[in-house]
Amino acid sequence: MKTKLTRTLTATALSILVAALPAACNDKEPPKPNPPASTGSSPAASASPSAPAAASGHVVNNGPSYKMPAEACKLLTVEPFADLYPGAKTRLDPLGPGKCNITIGELPGGLIISTTVEIVRGGRGAATGQFEGLRSIEERDNPGKVKNFAGVGSAAYTYDGMLGPVLVVVHGDAYVRVVVAKLGRSAVIPPDTADRAAKIARQILAGLPAA
Repeated sequence: MKTKLTRTLTATALSILVAALPAACNDKEPPKPNPPASTGSSPAASASPSAPAAASGHVVNNGPSYKMPAEACKLLTVEPFADLYPGAKTRLDPLGPGKCNITIGELPGGLIISTTVEIVRGGRGAATGQFEGLRSIEERDNPGKVKNFAGVGSAAYTYDGMLGPVLVVVHGDAYVRVVVAKLGRSAVIPPDTADRAAKIARQILAGLPAA
């Protein structure tokens, strides 16, 4: 009887032990994978630095300082275009400080020459910055059409605007803009308009009083 009871207890204990083994095994954490081998670079090390912005500014502006004359429109003339309309009437229309229109000829022909003269606050550096900044806008809006123009001021450029040829000049702290447009539909804008406009710009600069 005693032997039979011992065998029964032993079998029961073995059954309990076998049943407990899977649970004990499941309680163990799975082995962690080995970390990947180092490549010798980190995200910070592999990221390339951003390229520096291209240096802007190529204008050498050694012009003087000016002051705005009381009547800037009196500096203007239509003489560079007079050969196109011999004996034609001209009309000068002041539009505001430093802004003027000169009309030569009559409808259905004729030309309108619009000029802007500005003495930029901040001196040569500010005038040069304005010149280059506005030029970059024109280059963006008129790709391939903005051209350097030599022989007037410290720097100049020209392009075909919405109304007609445009010449922009910087010299010292003076910023000059000349636009030539048709007065009537039958008017003809000559191919050398930029050269004629440059003569007007030179006359303006020559007539500006020194500061």
